[in-house]
Amino acid sequence: MDADEALARALQEEEVAAARQQQPQPGTPDAVKAALLSLIQNSLAQALSVEDAELQARARALAPLEQLRHEAREAADLNALLLLGEQQAAGGGGSGVLGLQDFLVQGLLRWFKRGFFSWVDQPACELCGCPTSGIGMVQPTAAEARDGAGRVEAYRCNVCQQVTRFPRYARPAKLLDTRRGRCGELAHTFLLVLRAAGLDARHITDNADHVWCEYYSAALGRWVHVDACEEAWDTPLLYEGGWGKRLAHVFGSSRHGVTDVTRRYVVQPQSLPSRRVQVPEAWLAATLARLSNPLRAALDTSTRREVAMRDAAEALQLMSLEDGGSTAAAAASLPGRQSGAEAWRSARGEAGSQASTAQPSRARLPTPYQRAGDAALPQLFTSAGRITGGACRASGEHRGGQPGQQACRAFDGSSSSKWLDFGGGGAGGTAWLEYRLLPGQEALVLSHYDVMAADDCPERDPADWILECVPAAAASSAGQSGSSSSSSSCSAGWVVLDQQRGQVFSRRQQLRSFVVAEAARQYPSNAKFWQLGTSSSKIQPVLSHPALLGLLLQLGFRPVLGAAPGAAAAAGGQSVRLVADECSRENAEAVRLLSSAGT
Repeated sequence: MDADEALARALQEEEVAAARQQQPQPGTPDAVKAALLSLIQNSLAQALSVEDAELQARARALAPLEQLRHEAREAADLNALLLLGEQQAAGGGGSGVLGLQDFLVQGLLRWFKRGFFSWVDQPACELCGCPTSGIGMVQPTAAEARDGAGRVEAYRCNVCQQVTRFPRYARPAKLLDTRRGRCGELAHTFLLVLRAAGLDARHITDNADHVWCEYYSAALGRWVHVDACEEAWDTPLLYEGGWGKRLAHVFGSSRHGVTDVTRRYVVQPQSLPSRRVQVPEAWLAATLARLSNPLRAALDTSTRREVAMRDAAEALQLMSLEDGGSTAAAAASLPGRQSGAEAWRSARGEAGSQASTAQPSRARLPTPYQRAGDAALPQLFTSAGRITGGACRASGEHRGGQPGQQACRAFDGSSSSKWLDFGGGGAGGTAWLEYRLLPGQEALVLSHYDVMAADDCPERDPADWILECVPAAAASSAGQSGSSSSSSSCSAGWVVLDQQRGQVFSRRQQLRSFVVAEAARQYPSNAKFWQLGTSSSKIQPVLSHPALLGLLLQLGFRPVLGAAPGAAAAAGGQSVRLVADECSRENAEAVRLLSSAGT
């Protein structure tokens, strides 16, 4: 940190200290201004606290950056190859092909949420590990206060009555050790991770008690929303549309100052004047300038010019956001809050509509292409004629949960995972899923396809769909992939292979097999399915015999990955089984014979 930057930080600290000495009467205009000023200053203090070089070095040592950068480069190269430089459809506040930074942030988000940092609703008892119940707040100890714990929650064990303390630490150095907390701790630590990875990032706070981050994407030419609590990326309308919040002020704080970014996060920007009556806009603009100017003055001329140009571009982007029915519908389709206990989310009024059935009328930005993850499926899948080794993308996907519900989960062969697109991100509220062979892979003939119900909500099961493909000749001439339901710049070479309406899955994880018209006479229709576990000694000789395996596949049996029985299941293992619909005498007879005979 050079002398100018140190001076700027010192001025900021003096500003914060001076503001805290003022104690206006509650409810007065001065009190409202003081509360908003405190919100902004705390956010700025959080942003500046992650700029320490040694602290960032610690964070870099903890994050698997080399592996994540490698994966990001592979993803960026894959999308550049398949998109051929064509701009994706506009949506969600911007357009453009994702770059290395964007894929790196998505990788960091998955790593941070799923393995590095833990959400805490109520801490377990420190003595016996049993559940606890909250008993209120207690004073922080001197050590806790030094690590930024301005408040400490106390919990009593439901079994041994031991009291467990839960300090709400604010210093990122301490959070790198504890790696647990709620919104504030997650956002603060993830901001440190972003800065340690070399990304321009800022701390975001709102007037409705939530915090998150943004980073600047060079490829997209804009600041991008990223929330480590929800594993959410570039969904700025999540809080108003999904959670049901009503935002009036949202601020972004970084080493370069503070910016009012409220318009990015509200469904109806034109309604903001009626919401923002607590303080004069002139006072707010002057306050943000007063906090930002010392930090800007410490920058060198080149950096100051670059930041000013970004500010101007962002201001134009924010002003271009307008109210619209399609925007409101798309926002309403977003999910309620996922992080935290259900009772806690409901008490905060952030649970949203759990069904998330609203249908947007404007297409969102599709997911980037990703490897379908099917190249390593067991040999039985390829013996069954399974297409593998391709890439996929979708109208949208839910990145939360364990291990997530991305587009690639539709092709992993497992009955325990799923693809989920809340509300449908395609035109007219449709959801679409695309699978594409990579350059160098030979064209294939598709004879049948399978659809399996997920393990949770029947109302999310597909009921009506169209299966399309691009014939080899059309694909070669077009040199790209697109769909009339998936892309605004679609290829005219798509043809319909199959169309289904009113399909119903009678139970969870039921497999349904469908065929294209030319093969319809060879495969049975669907009703109930039988299972043939491949671990059975009676089934193994059948599966290793090409002719007998071919007979089972012709009868409608399909390989599926599922949890292995017994000890293997407890260890997280998976086994392969054949599943099929019991729909004909031949099928039922085959099951009966294989179950009773060893050949």
